[in-house]
Amino acid sequence: MNHQDTKTPRILILLFLVSWCLGGELPAATLPLTSQPVSLAVSSRYLLILQDTSLTSLYPDLRPASQAPLEGAFLGLAVHPKGDRVFVSAGNQVQEFLLQPAGLLQPARRFPIPKSDLTGDVALGPDARFLYVANPLRNTITVLNALTGFVVSEIPTGRRPYRILFAPDGKTFFVSHVADGNIGQYNTADGGRLATIPVGEHPTDMVFLPGRSEQHEQYIGRLFVTTSNTNSVVALGLTRGNNLELLARVSVSPTEYAPLGSTPSALALSPDGKRLYVACSDNNTIAVLDIDDYETDLAGFLPTVRYPIAIRAFGDKLYVAGRDALSVVTAPRDEDLAPPPDFPKPQDWNPLPIRHVIYSLTGGRPLDGPNSKHFVRVDQFYPSGDSPATGYQWSTAAIANHWVQKLWRRPDLFQTFEPAAFPPAGYLWTNALAAGLTVRNWGLARGPDPALGRYTRPADSFLEDFTALARSNTLPHLLLARLEGPDSDAALGRLAEAVRGSPAWPRLAVFIAPEYGQPSPALLLSPYAKPCPANLRYNSVSLLRTIELLLGLQPMTQFDSAAIPLSSCLSP
Repeated sequence: MNHQDTKTPRILILLFLVSWCLGGELPAATLPLTSQPVSLAVSSRYLLILQDTSLTSLYPDLRPASQAPLEGAFLGLAVHPKGDRVFVSAGNQVQEFLLQPAGLLQPARRFPIPKSDLTGDVALGPDARFLYVANPLRNTITVLNALTGFVVSEIPTGRRPYRILFAPDGKTFFVSHVADGNIGQYNTADGGRLATIPVGEHPTDMVFLPGRSEQHEQYIGRLFVTTSNTNSVVALGLTRGNNLELLARVSVSPTEYAPLGSTPSALALSPDGKRLYVACSDNNTIAVLDIDDYETDLAGFLPTVRYPIAIRAFGDKLYVAGRDALSVVTAPRDEDLAPPPDFPKPQDWNPLPIRHVIYSLTGGRPLDGPNSKHFVRVDQFYPSGDSPATGYQWSTAAIANHWVQKLWRRPDLFQTFEPAAFPPAGYLWTNALAAGLTVRNWGLARGPDPALGRYTRPADSFLEDFTALARSNTLPHLLLARLEGPDSDAALGRLAEAVRGSPAWPRLAVFIAPEYGQPSPALLLSPYAKPCPANLRYNSVSLLRTIELLLGLQPMTQFDSAAIPLSSCLSP
C-alpha cells in the first residue's frame, strides 16, 4: 500500500480509529524500523527480526541485543532446534549466524545457491540435517546438507513457491504456490509432489496446529493458510493418511460484502493453540480467530502498526512487524478486540455524457511544462506509490498486492507480465473488457498481458490511431497511453490539440498523472472540466474511481470503493 501519511486511504484510518474507539488496545511498545521487515522468529530468550537489509536479535521488551547487516533478504529465517544457530536467505545465498550468549549474532558460513537470483523461505528438515531453500523466480526448492552446505538436490515446485512447512512426522512437507493459488504436498524422501490442494488466490503464509477432536477423529491436525489476494484464511484438516481436506474458509474483511483488499498475509498461533492471529496488511489490523476444538470463527480485530507483514506470539506477548515499526502487545483478550467497523459506501455523482476516457501515466515525472497550461491542474495530487513497482499497481489496479509490496525494491521484476503480481480484482482494463467495453493500449499496460493481447498498439502511433478512430466513430471507451521521455511536454501539446479538434471531444475526458514519487499535479482535459478546489486532496485511487464512475464500472478493491472521486473538478 501507499505508506505516507498524506496518502493513506481513508478506509485504513477509519479501521484503525474505530477499532481503537471501540476498545482495541494500541501497541504497548513500538520500535521504529529503518528498512522493510520480512520475517520474525523466536529463539529461547530472544526475538529475531529479519529486514531486507539486516538481521536483529532483540530482548522481549524490544531492546536490541545485536544486529548484522544483510543485502536483499526476502523471507527466509530459520532457527536451529538447539537455538544456537540461525539460517537466513539473502540475495542468492543462505547465510548462517551463530546466536551466542547475550543475543550476539556472529556471522558464520555462507551457502551460495546455484543459478538463483532470489532466495526465499528457508526451512530445516527432519532432524535438522537438511536445509530447504525456496527459489521463487525459478519455481524450485534447493536442498542443502546443513552440515556441509553442499547441494543435495533440487525439487521442482509450482509457480512462485513462498512458504515451506513440514508435517509433524517429517515425511511430507507443504509449499504455498503464490501464482498457482494452491498448496503443494511433497514427499520428503525424494521430493516428489504427492498432491496439489487448491486454496484460493495468492496463498502465502502457513502454520500447522497438531491435535485431534472427538468430533473429527479422522484428522491429526490443521493447516491454516492465508490467501492474500482474497479476504480469507483457509483451514485444512490433515488426515492420518497425510491427506489435506478443506474444513473452513473464514473472511477477515471489514464487512461481509466489502470488496477485496484486506490482504491477509501472515499468521501466528497463540501458545495454547486456541487462537490464530492474522495480519491483514492493507487494513492495518490483526484479525483474531477462535480455533478451539476444530471451530474457526472470527473473534474481532486489533489495530496495529502500518502494513503488518510478519507476526509472532512469544510467551504472553504478540509481536507485529509493520512497514516502518515493530510493536508488542499483551496477547489480546476478548474485551481488547473491536468488531468490524462500518465500511464506507462508494460515492457517486450525477452522470456526465462522457463515453470515452484517455488515461495516461508519466512514471515519476512531474507534469509542469509549458503545455500543461492547456489542461485543468489537480494541484493537490498525491501519487499512491512510493516506487515504480507499487506505483504502477496502485495506478492501474487500486492496490499493490503482497508480492509486489515485498519486492518493491526490484522494479525490474515487473516490467513483463509477472503472474504473482496480478492484483486481486484485475486491472482497470481487464474490468472494462469484462464489462463489455472496448479498450486500446498504447504502452500503458506493461508486458504481454493476455487480457489485452490484440488491443495493444505501438506507443508512438497513439495520436495517429486516435485521430483515425475518432473520425471513423470507432473510438474505444478506454484508451491507455504512456507519456514519458524528454519530449513529454511537446506530446502534451499535441495531445491537447488532437483531442480538442476531434469529433469525439464532446464525449471525452483525458486524465494524466504521475504514478509514483513526490506530490505532483495531475492533469485533466474535457469539456466538463473545471478548476479543482485547492483545499481537496486526491490520489491515484481517486482518479481510478473517477474513471470507473464515468465508464460505469464497479470498484475493484476496498480502496477505490472508498475513494473520493474528482467530482469537484467535473461539472455538467
